[in-house]
Amino acid sequence: MNVHDALRLASVHFVKPDGMPAIRLSAITPEAESLEVFSHSPNYQKIVFRGKDFDLTNLSYAPLVLKELHESHNSGELGLTTSQIRKRAKLPNNGKMYDWFRGTGLWKHLVINVGKDLYRLDIPTKS
Repeated sequence: MNVHDALRLASVHFVKPDGMPAIRLSAITPEAESLEVFSHSPNYQKIVFRGKDFDLTNLSYAPLVLKELHESHNSGELGLTTSQIRKRAKLPNNGKMYDWFRGTGLWKHLVINVGKDLYRLDIPTKS
């Protein structure tokens, strides 16, 4: 095991009070940046995407949408429709996906459209 793998494994055990990792691999070396593509607090209100911190605590629906898309991604699904996301996250039947991420810089970067009304996260599949 190399140093970067050891730090990646250790980072799981060291978290800040808000649930975010205390050890940021991207802060250690530039080449480790690619290892930290996406991490999140337990409620998805604070995330790290491609080494950049995002605070979504002022948004009602974005954290819920991210949680559902992340769980979908981890279970191997190709994506979710807006209707599926609304049902799983218990969201109201109004509003558009892009509105829920307005001003965050995450729309079309982290949350991407992969088909007619089909969305997923643009993160690598865990091997």
